[in-house]
Amino acid sequence: MSALGDFALDDLADDGPRPTTYSQYLGLLAVAAAIVAVAPATAISLPVVVTGGVVLAAGGLRGSRAWLTRGYALMVAGGLLHGALGGSAVGTVGAVIAATIAWDVVENGIGLAEQLGTEASARRSVIVHAVAVTAVGGVAGGAAIFVSFVFANNQPLPALVLLLFATVLVTASIRQG
Repeated sequence: MSALGDFALDDLADDGPRPTTYSQYLGLLAVAAAIVAVAPATAISLPVVVTGGVVLAAGGLRGSRAWLTRGYALMVAGGLLHGALGGSAVGTVGAVIAATIAWDVVENGIGLAEQLGTEASARRSVIVHAVAVTAVGGVAGGAAIFVSFVFANNQPLPALVLLLFATVLVTASIRQG
């Protein structure tokens, strides 16, 4: 018997309804923004963000919330790695916020598909949701960057990490409410 026991590859497939097409497009656009945010500075964080983007996109295509969340976690880890290795605060915050937007938009698309069906025309709802999440992320990211620049000689990394964590919590609370 292997160390994995009765584990099978099919256990990873928790396919649900595919998210609406428009939410998939907006999610991929946000993934691209996260990749662009980390691309110029550090070569180590870029593969992590790209891998997370691929996993997130695959989760969206399959309607798998588990894979969507795994891809999101990888993208956030890549963004934070970017900051930890000396990347810019703007790139770090941009990558984490773009990853959060990608995750939330596709997650919302899966929820809409569960309620209305995959082929439903939910373009307006998806756009309004994406704009709201982007606005919240922009405000939180702007605050994080402001703190980073104002306190550049003190301890900007802990403040930046706490504000990024707050951004994730705010987005999650919007998602629940």
